[in-house]
Amino acid sequence: MKIRKIVSMVLSFAICFSLCANFSMVKATDVNSEKLTFTLSSDGTYYLVGAKNTSVIGDVVIPATYEGLPVRQVSSYGFKECTGITKVTLPEGIERLSTGAFLDSGLTEIVMPSSLKYIANYVFRGCTNLKNIDIPNSVTHIGDSVFSLSGIEKLVIPDSVIYRDIRNVGSKTPFDAQWLANSCDSLKEVVLPSNMTVIGQGAFSWCINLEKLIKQVYCNKICHYSNLDSFIKHTPCALAYALALIDTTDHRSITPGWVLHNFPEVEYIIKTLRHTICEEGCDYCS
Repeated sequence: MKIRKIVSMVLSFAICFSLCANFSMVKATDVNSEKLTFTLSSDGTYYLVGAKNTSVIGDVVIPATYEGLPVRQVSSYGFKECTGITKVTLPEGIERLSTGAFLDSGLTEIVMPSSLKYIANYVFRGCTNLKNIDIPNSVTHIGDSVFSLSGIEKLVIPDSVIYRDIRNVGSKTPFDAQWLANSCDSLKEVVLPSNMTVIGQGAFSWCINLEKLIKQVYCNKICHYSNLDSFIKHTPCALAYALALIDTTDHRSITPGWVLHNFPEVEYIIKTLRHTICEEGCDYCS
C-alpha cells in the first residue's frame, strides 16, 4: 500500500512537472509572437520579420522558420526605434537586413549567421549602444550610411564585400563605403576590404576620434595643428597613403608613381602635414 502511494505521488509530480513545462513552452511562444510580426514575401516562399511595435525589450531571438516557411529577411525599418532591445540573434537562413532594419534602436549586440549576404542602407544608423560588430565573410553587399551616428569603435569590413547595396538585391555597383560610418565619435579603428580602390564620399566624415587618433599615433611626425579633418572628409585614401609614407623608417622610400597617378593629392598632404610650420608652435614644428 505504501509503495502504491509513493508511486502515485511520483506520477503526480511527473504529471505536474510535465504540465508546468508545457505551460512554460506555451507562454514562451506567446511572448515571442507578441514581440514579432511576420510578413509573407511576394512570391510566398519565405517570411520577413520585424517588431510589432517599439515596446520590445531585452534579447530577441529570431526563429529560423514561421508557419513552415523559412525566415530570410529582417524587414525594412523592422526594429526602428526599438530602444529597449539589447541583443539580437539571427538564425541561419537569414540572407538580408533590409533598409533601416535597426535604425535608432537600443541594440548592443547582434549575432549574424553565415547565410547573410546583404546589409542595406541605414541598418545600424543611430545605434549608439552598438560598440562592436562581427560581419561574416558571407556578406557581399553593404549599403550607404550603415553605421552612421552609431557607437561603433572598431569596424572590420571583410574582403567578401564587393558591392554597394543600394536599391536592388543583386546590385553590381562597387562597394566604396559611401557615408559608411560618418559622425561616429567613438570610432578608433577601421579595416576595409583589400580590393577597394576608391573610398566614397563622406565615408568617415566628422569622426572626431579618427583625427584625434591620427594625431596621437603620429605625434612628433606631423604638425599637431594641421587640418586633418578636411583630408579625412575629402581625400581619405590619399591621406592613408601619405601617412604610410610618413611612417616609413626607410629614408630611401619614394612615393610610387602609380600612387601619384591615382592620388595626386598625396604630395600636397605630406607638404601640409610636415613642411608647413604652424603659428602655434607645436612640438613637431618647433
